[in-house]
Amino acid sequence: MTKVNDSDLETRGRITLRLPKKLHERLTIAAEQQGVSLNTLIISFVSESLGRLEGVKQLEARAND
Repeated sequence: MTKVNDSDLETRGRITLRLPKKLHERLTIAAEQQGVSLNTLIISFVSESLGRLEGVKQLEARAND
């Protein structure tokens, strides 16, 4: 995996994402059930997953100290 320096990143806050139709359908249903937009639901899922990943990396770093 290629590492990217934070200083090299230029983000615009917008991405195009291709999803399998069934996954798109499942996400749409989940968003409707939660009363939020599809965009809000996906942002929530990505944020939660990234937080868990960062937490695991912190735990692994502590275990290796």
